[in-house]
Amino acid sequence: MKKIHTNFRRIIFITILTMIITACDTQSNSNANSGTSTVPSLSSKVRVNKTAVTMKEEPFMRAIYIDASGYFSPLNNPAGDNALNTSSKLIETAISQGSWTKFQELVNTTTAYNTAIVGFAPILANSINMNQMNKWLAWPNNDGILIGGTMETNLRKFLALNSDNQVLLSFGGGSQVGSWDSSNNPTDPKAFASSIINYIASTCTNGTNCLFNGIDLDLEGFFPFNSDPEASLNSMQIFLQTLRDEARNNGLDNFKIAIAPQPYYDPNLKKNFMVLPSNPQFRFNSQQFAVLDYILVQDYNLTWDSANYGPLCEKLKMAEMYKNNLQIINGSNPLPKLIMGKPAYSVTPCYETPTDFIQDVKTGKEAGVSGFFIWSMAFDVIHNNPTFMEKIQDTSF
Repeated sequence: MKKIHTNFRRIIFITILTMIITACDTQSNSNANSGTSTVPSLSSKVRVNKTAVTMKEEPFMRAIYIDASGYFSPLNNPAGDNALNTSSKLIETAISQGSWTKFQELVNTTTAYNTAIVGFAPILANSINMNQMNKWLAWPNNDGILIGGTMETNLRKFLALNSDNQVLLSFGGGSQVGSWDSSNNPTDPKAFASSIINYIASTCTNGTNCLFNGIDLDLEGFFPFNSDPEASLNSMQIFLQTLRDEARNNGLDNFKIAIAPQPYYDPNLKKNFMVLPSNPQFRFNSQQFAVLDYILVQDYNLTWDSANYGPLCEKLKMAEMYKNNLQIINGSNPLPKLIMGKPAYSVTPCYETPTDFIQDVKTGKEAGVSGFFIWSMAFDVIHNNPTFMEKIQDTSF
């Protein structure tokens, strides 16, 4: 009998314990459904973590090219700042016409642009020419012009105006000023990419507050790295990927890479490509597109088989031009943002007045355009009244 009573008590105990556990589970589920639980479940913790790492959506890009090559003495003119080919320089021919005044507005007060693309960076062999770069950032040197600070302090003012502002360091330009061109062509893509990242990282504080947020490639009329077309294309892929990898290794997780190509229609293949300006044989591919953040399309420079690409470089046609360009880069994963270019001078058929430009951009944005860029600040000041900058300042996109 004692053994029976003992077993019976055990059965009762187990039954009661099971009932208590079941009741607690039921109450816990009820509280979770009603939102009164004070202890978050594992799944809710996971959702919080996902929210915490969500990337901030980029604003609509409003970019201005600042051809400031006149800031530094080019390699072929060490005596001073009077660089060759100065028609589009920020300082040289335009200073009496207000270019510098507009630049001061850009870095101190205006909200017209959120991206300044500053060029063109001096290079030497497989690295940035630091001697020239330091002169550039410390300008003025021997001109004695009061500009309210050095180039570097002014760019940092622009970055401080808004957390969305960014500065891209541009290479190339096609103007033979000592930047990346046929006479200054690196041969080692990995070494050159590492030099660029090491320099930009040196302008940062713990990976933040960098002077430059990325780079832009405005390469024109030659094959980068190698005169052989296929070798040049392969080297470009290595260069772009090394930039991306080295940026991450240096803590530059938000480093931006942009190219400034133009579309080209191949009549034999009956297909459109993104190519280097003045060199339709250098054709960017989907692998390279996938490494990029931005493609700054120079539709206004198009000169080859324009009838087959159309509509090309036409007034108030940004939406149509964007759709054509999007077809060229479709297939890359991820897809870079297409930034549509506009000239601030009337030598091309697609020049628009600043007023027409505003309407064109609004239509383009509705079609999916991620932003625009203007070439260039000096041309804008010389050729337009009111300027693009003034019209953009008064417009909400």
